[in-house]
Amino acid sequence: AGVVQLLGIQDGAGQVGCYYLAPQLRGKNHGIKPMGQAVQYYRKRGVERLRVMKVEENCRAFFAQYGLETQANGSMELYFGYEDKAL
Repeated sequence: AGVVQLLGIQDGAGQVGCYYLAPQLRGKNHGIKPMGQAVQYYRKRGVERLRVMKVEENCRAFFAQYGLETQANGSMELYFGYEDKAL
C-alpha cells in the first residue's frame, strides 16, 4: 500500500508533504497510482502543478521518472496543465 499526504494549494501548486510506498511494492510500477490520484485531486481544483516537498536525495530518481523536476528549494514539481510551460 501507499500513502500520499496532500497539504493543500500554495503558490498555485498542489502540495504533497509525504509520499510513501511499502517496500514490497517498490520497483514493481505501483508508484504511479498514488501519484495519479494526487494529480487528479488537484486537477479537479483547478491546479496545474504538483509539488513534492522535502525530497530526499535517494528518492529523486523515483519522482524524476514521472516527470517531476528539481526546484531551487529542493522540492520537485510536475506541470500537468494543458498549455506549454513558459521557457
